[in-house]
Amino acid sequence: MQLSLTELGRNIDRVAMMRRVSIGRVFSSKGLHFSQLRILEHIIQNEGCTQNDIAEKLDVSPASIALSTKRLQKAGMLRKSEDNENRRCNVLTVTEKGMETLTNCRRDLELFDEKIFENISEEERLLLNGILERIIKNFSFDNDDFCSLIHELHKQKKGRRKC
Repeated sequence: MQLSLTELGRNIDRVAMMRRVSIGRVFSSKGLHFSQLRILEHIIQNEGCTQNDIAEKLDVSPASIALSTKRLQKAGMLRKSEDNENRRCNVLTVTEKGMETLTNCRRDLELFDEKIFENISEEERLLLNGILERIIKNFSFDNDDFCSLIHELHKQKKGRRKC
């Protein structure tokens, strides 16, 4: 039996979705949304950054970051203060509660990953990681190039058909 690439793609999607939903439930119990972890981590690594810095780095809309930072601030995990150089911007810092929540979520994430990979050998993990890295590398095209490529592949397939 041959596995279709579509089925393989669906399995990748299922694994990604199952992992995200499961992690989301754990984070939610700590008052944190899945995407907010990345925001907190970015702020810690880039102390004093602005909402626009985060939006640009994480490739999301400034409005989305504004909403998330407002929720994090309300939850006591984030502090906003006026930027001395540009009073229209807010400088962001993670509070002690935010650090504690982040630490707990990272620990839980590590435990979760240990559980889902427990029956997979180190050799298999390395093989899977190498394959995933190659798939990620294959995504290094822009959408216009991809559309042109698909169009060209369709033309080539039609040319090989014998009537």
